[in-house]
Amino acid sequence: FFVSMPQMVLALPLDVLQLIADFSRSWALVQACTETWAALHGRHLMYHRKRGPFETWVEEVADQATAPQTLSLDWGGELWNPGDAGPLCQALSVGTTLHTISVNLGRSGLGLGAARLVSGLQLCPHLQTLQLNLSRALGTGEVGPLGQLHQCPRLQTLHLTLRSNRLGPKDAEALALLKHTPQLQTLHLDMYNNHLQASGAKALAQLYQTPKLVNLNLDMSGNEIEAHGVRALCMLHRSPTLHTLQLGLSGNNLGCEGAHAIASLQEASHLSTLRLYLSYNGFGPDGVRALEDLRHAPQIETLELVLSGNNLGPGGGQGLAALNQMSKLQTLELDLSDNRLSALDSGALVALKDAPSLVHLGLNLSGNLHIDQQSLEPLKEVYFQVSIRSGPGHGVVHSWKHLFSRARAE
Repeated sequence: FFVSMPQMVLALPLDVLQLIADFSRSWALVQACTETWAALHGRHLMYHRKRGPFETWVEEVADQATAPQTLSLDWGGELWNPGDAGPLCQALSVGTTLHTISVNLGRSGLGLGAARLVSGLQLCPHLQTLQLNLSRALGTGEVGPLGQLHQCPRLQTLHLTLRSNRLGPKDAEALALLKHTPQLQTLHLDMYNNHLQASGAKALAQLYQTPKLVNLNLDMSGNEIEAHGVRALCMLHRSPTLHTLQLGLSGNNLGCEGAHAIASLQEASHLSTLRLYLSYNGFGPDGVRALEDLRHAPQIETLELVLSGNNLGPGGGQGLAALNQMSKLQTLELDLSDNRLSALDSGALVALKDAPSLVHLGLNLSGNLHIDQQSLEPLKEVYFQVSIRSGPGHGVVHSWKHLFSRARAE
């Protein structure tokens, strides 16, 4: 009756095993038994700089008998040696079956070596997915070569992590060239803690012209963007193909004027998912009232608003109850922590349960000393999933979590 795991695995055709291995990118299946090792070894290569010279893995990448599909290289914290550029480009150019590459060069001092790296990546004829971590690895003016990745003809998914690199407006202009990537569908740019400023935000707004872009995630927190910068950035809603937009704009001194600019995203006619991280921007009660206009976005099914530390004050969060007018909204996440909210706000937010299509509601009310937890009780009586976090601070002295998995009654 009982069948061993290797026997179950070997009962599957080889092409099915290959598909499973490609999807999971896990060593577990490869190491299940001798047969799977022989069939799958080499399809998903992982190397760490500390484990030996480049030559050892250049040969494996070049071994077409194993047909490597994915390659992961980790040099995090290791200083980049300019002499490594040649073998790296050689490995990438001979790996003709590679479609997914992940490279961690965080804190490596890559600098001008980025140009050699990109030139090697452009030699991968089937590259579809690329993840590059270059945090604390570049300086002002050294990000330009990354914009040339638009010359990768089959690139569909691109994740660039560029945190804390002192990048400025000119660097943003270089990255905006990614709008010319013909097959790009998913783009994640993490540029936390740089110096892009308003003109950099304006440059990146051109990404709405990317012809096939469906998912866009921009983290520009801590970049001195200010209100006129975010006004330009919100042109992203003009994209006719964009369905999912995530913007990280915390700590940019946007103020009330910036909140009004963000409210223009209500005009996005194709967006189904919108996630906005807006903590510590000094919105005040007037700013959050402007964000109520997001209820007019016609197609939004998932909405996340992170508004912690915006000095909303007592009664400042009441107006967000108007989001219950969103006819297609199924998932709503609201983070209103550390805003000095009162019982007026918790009482008003109960009305969110009346959103006609809502299935999941998440509320974070931590750090608001005067919230009336009793007034939130009606949220437990409806037929959808609701998670409430409240209490004096993030230590969650008093926390609730109520989960309802039943479907909303028709």
